[in-house]
Amino acid sequence: VEQDISPLLSRKLQRTSKDVIRYETAVLDREANLLTHQLTTDLKTLFNEWYYWHSKVLLQDTVLAMMYELEPLVDIRYENGEIDVLEYELFRQQISSASNIKWTVEQKRHEAEWQIRMLTYLPDSVDMIPRAIDRMGSADTILIHQDTALLDELYKNRTDVLNARIEETRLQTRKPEYRLGYFYQTLQKEQ
Repeated sequence: VEQDISPLLSRKLQRTSKDVIRYETAVLDREANLLTHQLTTDLKTLFNEWYYWHSKVLLQDTVLAMMYELEPLVDIRYENGEIDVLEYELFRQQISSASNIKWTVEQKRHEAEWQIRMLTYLPDSVDMIPRAIDRMGSADTILIHQDTALLDELYKNRTDVLNARIEETRLQTRKPEYRLGYFYQTLQKEQ
């Protein structure tokens, strides 16, 4: 009588396969957390950049408004001969330069806004409202913090998955067939 006992030994292979699935699930969860954290960080950075350029546009608007307020006074002083042509043209050039700077800054603001809209799938019909810039605190330093902890855990989980896969492969390739045989014998003399 022969009996195959290989299925009894395949429990270890089944357990190892379950470990692989459990470790892969942990890696996917960790990657989802990492992507969520990265998206949040990118969005904060882009919004702060957009707010910076928005503030620069407001500053340039103020500068241009002040120059336009001074323009009639400069014209009167030029007509009265209090300033010469060089000073008058220099003032005109400064107004033109401030207008060019404002245009450039507006382009930078639109680029930052476009990047935010691309990242968040925000339609053009939604207006972006400025708020205060997020300030960096002591927890935001480059030292070990949540970013590196997420990466450390992710790499540890990936290592666990690889180790479990190696063990699973080792058990699958080492799958000999074990057979247990026995026979029946009596020790009585035949008469």
